[in-house]
Parts: sequence; structure tokens; C-alpha cells
Amino acid sequence: MRIAAAVLFGVLAALVAARGHCGAADAAPGSSIAHAGGWRMIEPPDPAGCTARLQGPDVDTMLAVNKDNKLVLVAGRRDWNLAGGAPNITLQIDNLPPRTVQAAMAANLVMVLADDPTLYRQLRQAKRIAWALPVGNYSAGVAGLGAAFDAALACKRSHPTPAG
Repeated sequence: MRIAAAVLFGVLAALVAARGHCGAADAAPGSSIAHAGGWRMIEPPDPAGCTARLQGPDVDTMLAVNKDNKLVLVAGRRDWNLAGGAPNITLQIDNLPPRTVQAAMAANLVMVLADDPTLYRQLRQAKRIAWALPVGNYSAGVAGLGAAFDAALACKRSHPTPAG
């Protein structure tokens, strides 16, 4: 679990740098993603790298790709001011039973690594995600999430990270 949290915090640092994009009050940045509803692609040189984003009235949803090409699901709100940490939270995907997952939190973002194959499959097909967090309960329509993740993965592959 600690390794997963460390991996999440690596992606979180880049997303926190770009957190000014979170918030439904702004016009949606980025380009539209084919077959993905309202999802938009943010590409380098944006500080968050290749990130798919969907603004929502309750919570914004973002998708990132970690160094192992795993899906990282992120919820964000402009008015959150979260203490850092890696708490367990509850996600409910569509009408499936709620499941407890480890998250990483910082600034105005909550991030979950979808490294479990079942969770990954469920997220790809999801229409709605409900988040039960220490700061409250939120939900987001996420239709097109699978196509949005595919676009983020393709973007990452076309913008390789320089060797450190």
C-alpha cells in the first residue's frame, strides 16, 4: 500500500501544479476527445502532462497515466483545501456495491490508482462515480471515461518523458 501511495504522490505533484484548471466556473481547457462525451485532453507543455478532464457541477474528474501506464482517477474541487495523506475512501461506480480504496490527497485533489483489474474494468465502463471522502460526498457523471483514458495513454506515448 505504501508503494502505491508513493506512486500516486508522483502523479499528484504534477496535477497540483495544474490545479488552477479545476473548477466548473472556468471554460473547459484542452481539446475534445472523440467518443468521450465532454472529456477534454490537456497535453504538454501543461504542467500536468497528458491529462483527460471532465468538469462537473459537483466535482471535476481527471484521468492521468502513471509511469506504469496505469489509470489514475482524480477528483478535484476549487474550494477544497485538503491535508496531504493517503486515507481510505469509498467509491461507488454506477449501481455496483461501494468499495473501499486507498487515495492520495493534497491541495484540492483526491487521487486513486486503479491498479486492481476489476476496478479498472468497472471504471472504463462507468457512467457515474460517487466519492465518499473525509470532506463530504460527491458524485460525477463520467460517461466516456474508457475512451478518455485511451486518449490520455496515447497522448503520454506521443510525449515521452525525458530520461532523468
